Amino acid sequence: MDIASNLIQSYQHNQNISGNPASIGASEAASLNKTEDESIIDDEVSISDQRDIYEWVASELPHLSAEPATVSRASQMLYEYQLLDFNDINTMNSVIANTNESGPITEAINDALSESGSYSEKQSLTHLKQVFSTLEAARSAYSG
Repeated sequence: MDIASNLIQSYQHNQNISGNPASIGASEAASLNKTEDESIIDDEVSISDQRDIYEWVASELPHLSAEPATVSRASQMLYEYQLLDFNDINTMNSVIANTNESGPITEAINDALSESGSYSEKQSLTHLKQVFSTLEAARSAYSG
């Protein structure tokens, strides 16, 4: 009797060491091939194309400005699709807290970038600038 679990197969193999090695090896190879093929089918993962994500966020937020509610919503959407990480969200929140205007978000990021003195903050701001510039490009492509 063969059971198709790798742990149980290992246990059975170790219990049957004194048995016929050829028959044990053949039955294990057949059951391992079967379970590997099934696991490949079950574990298939598809990752969304980033372009589709940017276009979807752009369609959901047609007027992206430096207003805290709009930027928070866009940041949350981008975070859910792993285009932003937690440090990016924190940096974005500090940029919005220091912004008094409701102009384009990329201008607020550029202002924060020019005033930043920290290397890690500059890296995060540069990444945010790239993401939101791409989002603006997707928005213009989506609306045009």
